[in-house]
Amino acid sequence: MYTREQIIDEIKRVAKKIGGKFLKQTDFETHSTIPLSTLKFYLGSWKRALDEAGLKSMLVLESVSTGKPEPKSDDDLLLDLVRLHEDSGEVPTLAMIKTKGKYRDRLYTAKWKSINEAFLMAREKFPKKAKPIQIQKEKLVPETDKNKKEKAKSETAMEQTVSEESALEIERLEKMDSGKSGSVKRNPGEKVNPVEEKIKFIPTTIKPKKTKEKPRVSGEPIRFRGLRFAPASKQGVIYLFGLISSELGFIVESFTTEYPDCEGRRCLDPGQNRWEQVKIQFEYKSSHFKARGHDENLCDILVCWVHDWEKCPLEVLELCSTVKHLDNN
Repeated sequence: MYTREQIIDEIKRVAKKIGGKFLKQTDFETHSTIPLSTLKFYLGSWKRALDEAGLKSMLVLESVSTGKPEPKSDDDLLLDLVRLHEDSGEVPTLAMIKTKGKYRDRLYTAKWKSINEAFLMAREKFPKKAKPIQIQKEKLVPETDKNKKEKAKSETAMEQTVSEESALEIERLEKMDSGKSGSVKRNPGEKVNPVEEKIKFIPTTIKPKKTKEKPRVSGEPIRFRGLRFAPASKQGVIYLFGLISSELGFIVESFTTEYPDCEGRRCLDPGQNRWEQVKIQFEYKSSHFKARGHDENLCDILVCWVHDWEKCPLEVLELCSTVKHLDNN
């Protein structure tokens, strides 16, 4: 769980790291462990999050480069969606906004989850301005004597097919009922609607939203023993530590899903066989420990791939510098 203050501090930290006044969403996703969806859940939108962190969005630069004006409010954006719908007769799309929209398309994606969601809000807020979506009507063909005969022949064949199917279904259901104990006996010739007989309730299903699969990211090539690439996540750090822990004088006793991740012992003096008990936490970067809000008093050693937290109060084992002193066998 994160607080608003932790997320805002994380935005400032990433902005300071990349050394710019303008911060992109992709930069935040690359350099932070806090998911972008979590950020938008607590702060509403990317633009609002940057405003609370005292930063500027790339949207400001885009307004200068594209020459499109800045909207005075969200209503201006919604009204322009209504205008696009009235001109085209279709639901506005991202491509339509880029080519014919009055404002930049990124303003919509920064404020709403999708263009469809923004358009639904526009129709709800301005119902008198929005026209109903028109459905294309079938072309009418002049009715002739030949057409009338073919139409009547087609309808007769359809009615005969439906009657045969209904009779078969009724016969099947009657056989099923006769084989069940306590079933209701029907009078001969009694008409039964098989659909009404079987269906009791049609529930409304909830379909999951399809999300685009994000490309997998790996670290730089290191070819250290069985590891071809450097860790790019906390899981990679744990795997690498498992490869070399015995050589570094560690004995792992247990792993847990709670904080801290691991308990074990570390050798203090191999000659006298002296060991101390330690609690270990794994992070890809040491600064992630601070971003997660962990209690430093419950941990002894922080194992990470990159140490980027200068004022870290814990003892830090940085693996990227440690593997350079080990044999690659």
